[in-house]
Amino acid sequence: AEHIIVVGPECPEPLRKSLGGDSSSKLRLVEVPERFNFAHRCNVARTMSSGAITVLINDDFVPRRPDWLEKLLEPFADPRVGITGTTMLYADDTIQHIGVGVKDGNFQHFYVGADLSEPRVAQLIRMNREVDAVTGACLAIRTQLFDDVGGLAEGFPLNFNDVDLCLKVRALGHSIVMVGEPL
Repeated sequence: AEHIIVVGPECPEPLRKSLGGDSSSKLRLVEVPERFNFAHRCNVARTMSSGAITVLINDDFVPRRPDWLEKLLEPFADPRVGITGTTMLYADDTIQHIGVGVKDGNFQHFYVGADLSEPRVAQLIRMNREVDAVTGACLAIRTQLFDDVGGLAEGFPLNFNDVDLCLKVRALGHSIVMVGEPL
């Protein structure tokens, strides 16, 4: 696996130096001088990678289990799956992300702040399921599909680039799978 970290001018110098890795490392630090644009930075990282699956994670994503990556990738055994995402929790174990769908004519994250014991939430996290979209905070996509749809839309620098990506992948006939169990 390759590990590509894209940083911008807001990254403090001591952190930037600590991320540099060494010549034997599979870690690559890529500096982007432009103002923060999540979509652009992910697209830059993609141009530096060569794997069959591209995984995007935010800098504040903290895995809850050692096999998180394997679980995120398992649904790709089905060739119809184009993107996977995962249930994400806040520090107090309430829902941060459990899928994106349309509500009242807009795309929204469902059950934000809900407790894991809430019956509907408890049911949803017991299974992998197809959703309209997942957050780019922790998303895996077939690299060829990422390229086929033109990557993340840089016109959406912070929000909705992940939803746009999912919609484009769905339009090509692939499913978006939410891994139910928090990873």
